[in-house]
Amino acid sequence: MRYRTRKLWYYSRQMRKLTLLLPLLLLLGWQAAAQQAVTEPTVETFQLGNVNVKVPAPDGFIGIMSTLDKVVARLRATEAPGNDMLTSHIAKDLLPKYQTNQEQDLDVYTKISVIRSTRTVEITPTMFGEIRTGFENQIDAMLTPDSAVIKSVQGNTGKALSELWGKDTTVKVNEPRNLGFFERSSNTISAAVFLNFDINGRKFSTLATMSMVHVKKRVIAVFTYKMNPKAEDIDFLRSFAKAFNAKIVAANQGSK
Repeated sequence: MRYRTRKLWYYSRQMRKLTLLLPLLLLLGWQAAAQQAVTEPTVETFQLGNVNVKVPAPDGFIGIMSTLDKVVARLRATEAPGNDMLTSHIAKDLLPKYQTNQEQDLDVYTKISVIRSTRTVEITPTMFGEIRTGFENQIDAMLTPDSAVIKSVQGNTGKALSELWGKDTTVKVNEPRNLGFFERSSNTISAAVFLNFDINGRKFSTLATMSMVHVKKRVIAVFTYKMNPKAEDIDFLRSFAKAFNAKIVAANQGSK
């Protein structure tokens, strides 16, 4: 029991670190763009310890990890050192648009990550329930404008983008808002957030969902994003995220 408690504490601590990276992860699409239209598998498989976790692409979307190297380089540049980015998706029908101009903002996209140090840790349903409760209790404090979390994200992101772009980059996160939890189940917890960013004077907004999905005794973080959203996009992105999460859960039922 003592070992289990220590393991749960350690995993919960690591999952908190992942949730604190949410504002950082929201930045990643605004200059990412596609290079060429190619065919990628509709279902990707990732080995997490002794299990294989499947991540199917959302309907109408395509994975970009093995094809859009410049996009992936930007995504990886701002990934936390302790995280593994598993995959990312964009809409298939928008590939020609990004081929024409690589500096355009992405519209809707996904990102799936896992904490490297816990990718082999077995998480029971009871443990996931405690992690889910912790996430619910922490998100408001995490998104407080003057919180240590937001300040840390601004500093770390500015440093990462400065190194990536070869010039000093200042990042400000303005008016972060928790839009509430919209999905709670035995294997999923999902929240929506809205943030305004200012990067070297360039202002933009991001609507995002963050989900923790428990499959095969592992937890993966599933993010979906809508850049410069309108009011009606909130319901859209919530529905999109729920459908994506359900697809991931279904793909991992009854498989090894």
